[in-house]
Formats: sequence, structure tokens, C-alpha cells
Amino acid sequence: MRVSTSHWACLALLTMSAGVPAQDYKNDIGYDDLVNRLGTSVPTGAGVTVVQVEAPARVDSSNLPIWSPVTGSTSSQFSGVTFNFITSPSGRSSSTSGHGVNVGQLFYGNDAPASGIGTVRLGNAIDWLATDFLGLGTPALPSITDARVINHSWVGTLNDPVGDAEALRRLDWLVQRDNIINVAAVNNGSSNRALPGSAFNSIAVGVTSGNHPRGSYDLSAVDPVYAAGRTRPDVVAPMNTASAAAPVVSSLAALLIETGHTGAETLSHSSTSNRAGATIYNAERAATIKAALMAGADRETHNTSTPSQITDYRANGTANGLDARYGAGQINASNSHQIIAAGEHEAGSVLCGSSLPICAGFDYVENFGGSYGSATELNYSFTATADHNQLSASLVWNLDVDAVGSAGGATLHNLGLSLYDATTGQQVGSSVSLIDNTQTLWYSLVSGRRYRLTVSSLQSAAFDGSYALAWNLSKATTPVPLPPAIVLLLGGLAALVGAASAPGSPGALSGLKRPWPLASSPPAATDPPATDRSPPRGRPRRTPASCRTHSRPQTQQ
Repeated sequence: MRVSTSHWACLALLTMSAGVPAQDYKNDIGYDDLVNRLGTSVPTGAGVTVVQVEAPARVDSSNLPIWSPVTGSTSSQFSGVTFNFITSPSGRSSSTSGHGVNVGQLFYGNDAPASGIGTVRLGNAIDWLATDFLGLGTPALPSITDARVINHSWVGTLNDPVGDAEALRRLDWLVQRDNIINVAAVNNGSSNRALPGSAFNSIAVGVTSGNHPRGSYDLSAVDPVYAAGRTRPDVVAPMNTASAAAPVVSSLAALLIETGHTGAETLSHSSTSNRAGATIYNAERAATIKAALMAGADRETHNTSTPSQITDYRANGTANGLDARYGAGQINASNSHQIIAAGEHEAGSVLCGSSLPICAGFDYVENFGGSYGSATELNYSFTATADHNQLSASLVWNLDVDAVGSAGGATLHNLGLSLYDATTGQQVGSSVSLIDNTQTLWYSLVSGRRYRLTVSSLQSAAFDGSYALAWNLSKATTPVPLPPAIVLLLGGLAALVGAASAPGSPGALSGLKRPWPLASSPPAATDPPATDRSPPRGRPRRTPASCRTHSRPQTQQ
């Protein structure tokens, strides 16, 4: 579909420093440690197809939006990468976007951690939200794709709460159904935006400086599930802007996916498939990758690429065990890789002890919650040692979306994560937020003591759910402060469990309304043809008025 000037002019780019940051950012995110540990065996993202969604920066002399990092199928700046366009030629300029180039260099460029990525699909954010992929404003499901990671270095709102909620619900459905890792930059500065970072199942990314809004966008007036107060961001990276931070996280996600996929049954006990027919092993599921990134994150930093540091983690504690400023902390490639490479360990197995040199790993539980005889509590035991007495554990599960249209519904099930001293039976700590779909524990332990991690249902009604649990036990260096409240319940359980959705900085979509007519035919796309696009429940909404126009794009400083 063609995007007119009045449509793209509703977007405003978040600023991004010119050029790519100095290479020492790789040392700050643990990538150099990963290379030193693995040598030539370090994963490069090989075999992982990805998507880069960009917001237009401006228009060219032909009034076409400028957003793409390349003008053709290849580029000398990205040797070995083949580009396919999701957005048709009528929706893009022949000029390249500097912002798009910088994001691409950090995501899959020659010097990026995931420099082995060979196929990149590109989309204009406005068209991608609509008939080019996500299907917003239509009765269709999101398109089928073989891509595993989607990077969003833009933020925005439709100025239509119902539309914003539907967009988030479609994003959450996509992650839940196809195990796509959806990485979304939060805004720069203090102004919050709904899209795309407030989706539950996405990985919301901020910056180590903390120069970003905190918490999810409030859409509770139209959908009680998408309310304010959830922890955002999930993780941070040591970059100057959130636009730059997101592709760094996306690049690490590609490394973890490659590790999990090539490890196959060696690392995973089971698998699933996406709508494109690809096998997705437990080690590369979206919830597992998110849990590994969070559990592997650094809560104290010694950065050399930026003066920004994390020195007082959890001074702004949250109910799900995180810090409101930094989420789980600054990403660490080596820690997170070690979690995936250590393989899957089911409940009941011993996670750590004197005979285990690596005390890290994950578990993916397909059936949990009490339905069909599934468990409502599962336990993981370990013994802390002198070299493994700092626990970081993250529990992640997906928001359950039953349909994506205007009549679609979403249910947030409630799971909790607790730590017990197995010798005394006393609870050491607990993460039991009722508004998040992540729980995290971060504690210094006593060497020689036995402990037990417990995943439990926090609701009385049975449900059919799943979860990923990731853990990493390292050597403690400093005492870990307890969160402000070990057990803090946010909101009433009855108001949140089973709630149904109401009917229906690098780039920023600001003030965008849906400019696409429902009858528009989607342009030719390079993703695999959709073979499963049966309409979800509910009728499509009528086409809203076009968005407000501005003479020039607004730049968020």
C-alpha cells in the first residue's frame, strides 16, 4: 500500500548519535567475554532471519518516505546480507535513512555481534502495522513469516486507545503463536508511548543511563489488561539512545536463537513449530530467550563505552523483583549464552552443587496451571557453593491472547517465583506481581546451604499455561539489597485474572491514526505466503479519519 505524506508526517524520529558507537560497548555487554570463552565457536546469528521495522524520517523530492537502510537487495555496508522488502516500492524512497543504517549496523552489520545474519526483511512501520504484516484494522491474522527476531527502533501511538490496544494484542499474539522475539525500544526522555514496547510478550529495551520513561502505557480505559504500572523496560544496554540499544539486544537474541536451534535435542527436551512450519526448540522459544536475557543481565556495571553505570540496583524496586529504571539490568551476552548452552533441566533435578561446574540453565514447562491434571507448583533444588552463591533467576510466561481482532480477548495468568532455604524451610524471597508476566529473584546466598526455587500458580482457578524459567548462579561480589517488599501484591486478583480485552528513540510514531482503508489490498511481500489467515472473531472496525498532518516531522530530542 502507498503511504502518503499526510500519513508519514505523523511520525517523529527519536534522535540517534551519528555513526556506530566505539567497539568497547561489546566489552560492556559481555560479548568480548563470550568470544574469549568460545573462540572460533562463538555464534554469529547464522541461519537466523530477522526483520527491521523503521519509521520514516522525512520524504524525498517525490514525496516518498525515507526509512530504509538500503536502496537495493544488497549493500556494501552489510556484506553477505540479502535484503527483502515487506513494504512495496510505492511505499519507500530510493534514498537511504541514516537512522536505519545505524540500527542495521548494530543489529546485523559486519561488526555487530550477529554479523552472521544472512537475510533481513525491511518494513515501513506504518505499513507494517497494517496490511503489510500485522493486519491492524483488518479481520486477518498477522502474516506468516520465517523471521525469528523483529527489531523496533521507533515508538508511537495511534491517538486511538482501542487501536493501540488492538496493536499490542496483535503483537502479543504473534509472539505467543509463532515464538518471534519482538524487541522494542522505549522512548527517549520521560514521555511514554503505547507502541510497541507496552506489549506484554515483547522485550522492552531502555538505556543504562535511565533516560527513558518507566512503566507501561495506560490503556485501562479500553482494556483492563493493558494498564499502567507494569515494569518497563525489561533490560537496558549501554548506548546513548533507546534506538541504538534495541538492535544490540536483537543482535544478542539472534546469537541465543542460533545456539538453541543448533543444539536441538541436546539442549532441549521438546519443541514446537511456528506457522511457517519451522521447528522451534525449547531453548529458542520466545519466553526462554527473554528469560535468559533477563537472568543473565548485570545488576552492577563497569562500563567503558559510556559514563553511565548501574551502581544502586533495586533502589527503585518493583513487585516483580526488578528495578523500575533498569528492568533486569544491563544485558550480558556471555551470561545469557551460558544459560542457553547449559541446557534444559526439568523440575526436580539438581541445578547446582559441588559436582556441577556450571550452575546455569533453563526449563520450559509446556503445561502448567491445573488444567488437564497439570501441576500448579514445581520445585528446583540446588546447593550454593563458594563460586556459585549469587542467584539470578527469571520466570517468563506469555500473555494468553485468544483472538486479535477488535473483539479479541487477552488473559493474564498469575504465576509466582519464590526462594526457600531447604534446610530450614523458611522463605528467603518471593516475586509475586499480579500485573506483570515476569518474576525475578536476585539474592546472595550462603555457601553450603541447600535452596529451592518454586514456581507456583497465584490464582485459584485452573488454567492451561506454560512458562520459561532461567537461572544463573555466579560468585557474589557485593551484598544484594532486598527489594522494598518481599511480597507485594499489585491490584486485586479478581480484577486481573481472566480479564477480557474491551472491543474494539530512533523512530517515533507520534499521533498516528490508522490511514489505511480496510479494503486495501496488501502489497507484494517477500515473506512466505500466508496459508493460515482465517479471520479472528469480531467485525473489523470502520476506517478512522486520517491522522493529523504536520508540515515537517517532529524530532524528539
